[in-house]
Amino acid sequence: MLKSILHFCLLCFACAYVALLPQFYLVYEQGNRYTLGWSTDSRATLLIALALLATGYAVLYAGFRALAAGLDKIQWKVDCARLLEALVVWFMTVLLLRSLMALAHATEVLPAFLLQGIDSPPMKIACYVVLPAGLLLCCRKRYAQVTGSAYGLLGILFVLLLLQSFWWDVNAPSDRLDALPPEKETPGPANSLYIFLFDEWDYGATFGNPEFPLEQMPHLRELLQHATLFRDAYSPGVETTVSIPRFLFQPDERTRRFSYSDLRSRVLGNTFPPAGLQSIFDLSDHHFKCVSGAYLHYPDILDSRADCCIPVYDSFSRYSVIDGVKGLLSSQIAFLEKFGGPAPIQYFNPFLSSGWIDLTQKTQMRMRPVLDEILSRVPSPNITFFHMLLPHPPTLVNRDGTLRPYASCFGREAYWEGLAAADVLIGDFVRILQERGDYDSSLIAILSDHGLKDKYDRPFGEIDPGIYIPEKHVPLILKYPGQKRGGESSDPILLMDLHPLFRDFLASPEKVTDWVSRWNAEPGLPAFYAPE
Repeated sequence: MLKSILHFCLLCFACAYVALLPQFYLVYEQGNRYTLGWSTDSRATLLIALALLATGYAVLYAGFRALAAGLDKIQWKVDCARLLEALVVWFMTVLLLRSLMALAHATEVLPAFLLQGIDSPPMKIACYVVLPAGLLLCCRKRYAQVTGSAYGLLGILFVLLLLQSFWWDVNAPSDRLDALPPEKETPGPANSLYIFLFDEWDYGATFGNPEFPLEQMPHLRELLQHATLFRDAYSPGVETTVSIPRFLFQPDERTRRFSYSDLRSRVLGNTFPPAGLQSIFDLSDHHFKCVSGAYLHYPDILDSRADCCIPVYDSFSRYSVIDGVKGLLSSQIAFLEKFGGPAPIQYFNPFLSSGWIDLTQKTQMRMRPVLDEILSRVPSPNITFFHMLLPHPPTLVNRDGTLRPYASCFGREAYWEGLAAADVLIGDFVRILQERGDYDSSLIAILSDHGLKDKYDRPFGEIDPGIYIPEKHVPLILKYPGQKRGGESSDPILLMDLHPLFRDFLASPEKVTDWVSRWNAEPGLPAFYAPE
């Protein structure tokens, strides 16, 4: 009896696991778990949803089992218990085929024409109705045995999921705005360092591009009248998980010795940085350190090096446990969309592949208000680092802040719109720093983590050793403290070589301001500050 109960419970959980697998399959890949902000809340969301759905299946089956037993007592022409068994096998088949189809779409491993065929109404009728009915009529017992064996294997995977979820790395919690001191009066002049890093901002797509004249970025054009543009700057990587850690920890020579694969695995495995690795935040002991960004989980990367790490996510959280559970469970009802009808409810699936789209949309929408809130409150002097998810595709927000349809969020036109939206952010932080009164006294760096990825035809690790390659060619704009005129430089410069400038400005700002004064007066001087 106990064995039968345990078998039944495991079967219900296996069915729930199969039903929800397309919604949270991304958590199986280490990098996705990391980027999703895998936490105790994430684990609780997944396990609670599985338990509730399995309980629902058990209650539903018990109800039908009681109904079948009652009907068998009052009539003899139809074996209701046997009919219920057939319906259970049919239901298990539908769950399995539905998940396989959904995973095929989510992973995009099949050609488009096959995916379109799989998602067609005739294919759904064939898989969900004709195939199970035919098998039940022709070889019911054998069909039931094969289905039970398949779910037995899936039951083992479900148990492994339970065990794995407790040893997967859990990310450190992010800060909220209350980690910043209360808003005070205008701070005034200070030697603050502001770094604004845009994601996938390609130099060639922006400067000297006839398809996208710089007139489309009026705030950037105005800034360049009293800032320096470096036309031959190169990022330290072609992927965010590598380029940003290398940039942030550039003062330490050990950072340059990490291979691409080693560094990426350390970041995704929450084992970076090793103890004692020096970052740009360690160049000063008296500056307030503030980080706000997207995609990467900065609390794990920086450990205690920053005073606050505030994500850009909506309301500073991907979702609550309750919202996550509701989203996962409601996805089962929204499956009715697959049969051509409207979904009865609106839902958000935190672990679904389309959750990336939801996350990107929320992030791109939240960047302006988060930037405004942080910049207006961060104490002076400070080292503030912003990582902004523009113009990185998909572009889901227009320059005016309105949402962009997913159908038109990729391609060159969408990328241009992402650049225009990035220009709006440039206008915002210039305005806010001017209102703070520390715009002229601060050092401002505007740059990118890497260029466009759409032409990559090799694994990132293979092209990583190359330095001066198009994939790493990015914009770099420096606005020196006290700079009075615009400047340009065509000398090659690496983003990992900015720390001597940062160090001198943070520790001995007079060195940099004296150099800037000479540079303002002598147009022939090199445009990049070099320490004496």
